Formats: sequence, structure tokens, C-alpha cells
Amino acid sequence: MVDFRKRRNDNPLAFSQHFVRKCEYIRDITKDLDRTFPEYDKFQTEKGRDGLLKVLVAISNTIKEVGYIQGLNSVAAVFLYYLKEEESFWILLYLMERVKAKEIFKTDFERVSILNYQLETFVHYYLPTVAQYFVRVSF
Repeated sequence: MVDFRKRRNDNPLAFSQHFVRKCEYIRDITKDLDRTFPEYDKFQTEKGRDGLLKVLVAISNTIKEVGYIQGLNSVAAVFLYYLKEEESFWILLYLMERVKAKEIFKTDFERVSILNYQLETFVHYYLPTVAQYFVRVSF
């Protein structure tokens, strides 16, 4: 079990050390910055995009098995909307490692396939009318 309070206290510069390092995903991250919540002014300013860039670079440099994958920008942006950059980094790291959300973001999407199968089975078993509707509309 990862103790994030201890990890943060033991590594107070972890966020800043990770976002200043070279990032192999910088091109993909930069491409997604303008697409992230264009309806919110916060992410249309240079300061807002820069904060999102820092968090995404830091996360992709910290969680090597995931790196950066499209969709991570939206999750990080939700945290950044309410929190400061470093707080967003730590809560996203917590979500990815402790809650194991990184399993969803791995490039092979194996966990997503499993979750989709479980959801489909659940809907067929507990909500057969809804399942029939989805089949009918080719959902």
C-alpha cells in the first residue's frame, strides 16, 4: 500500500523534479492542451495550459508504465479546475496508483476490455430491457 502523505513528505520536490525533466510525450501532451475543455476560460489562457502541461509531464515522467495517453488530460484538468498544480499532481498520482486507475490508461487497454465486459454482463442480467434497447439501436 502506498502512503501518499509519507511519500509527499519524503519527496517535497517530486512534482517540480518531474515536470522539469525531459518528457518523451511532450508532443502528444502539447497537441491535447488546446483540446482540453475549450469551453472553460481557465484552460484557454497561457497560465492554465502551462499548469496542465506541468501536471501531465510530471505524471507521465512518474508513472512510466502509462506515460501519457489521451484522456489523461481531461482527468488532470478536472483536478486543476479546483486545485493548485502540485495538489493536482498528487491527487492524480493517488488516483492512478492507489485506486489503480493507471490500469485503465495502459496502452493495451486490457482493463478497459474487462470493465466493458463486466458492464455488459451486468446490464444484460440486471437490466435486460436496457440491454435489448442497446442491441436494437446498435449501441
